[in-house]
Amino acid sequence: MKTIIQKIDARPGQRIIATSDIHGHLENLVGLLGKLRYSADDILVIVGDLIDKEPESLRTVRYIMELSSKGPVFLSEGNVEEHRLELLCDTNTGPSVFTVMRKRT
Repeated sequence: MKTIIQKIDARPGQRIIATSDIHGHLENLVGLLGKLRYSADDILVIVGDLIDKEPESLRTVRYIMELSSKGPVFLSEGNVEEHRLELLCDTNTGPSVFTVMRKRT
C-alpha cells in the first residue's frame, strides 16, 4: 500500500475534529458529533477503523459519505478496513471494484 500525505488547510478559527476507532457504532459517532456541535464548517478527520463487525457499519459509511457531501471529511484506512478489503479483493483474479479505494504499489 502506498502512503499519501495530504495537507489540510484550515481557515483561522476553523475546527479540526479528529476521531478514530468508530468500529461501526453509528449512534456513538452521531452522539459525539452532536456533543461537539459539529457542523459543515468544521473539518472532520477519521483516523481509521470506521467499520467492523457491527451491523451498523454500512450505515456508518453512508453517514460519513453524507457528511462529506456537505463539508470537508478526511478518512484514513485503519487495520480493520485493510483486512476487510483484503478479504474482498482477490489479487490473483485481477482488478476489483474496491481497488479504486486503495493505492497499491
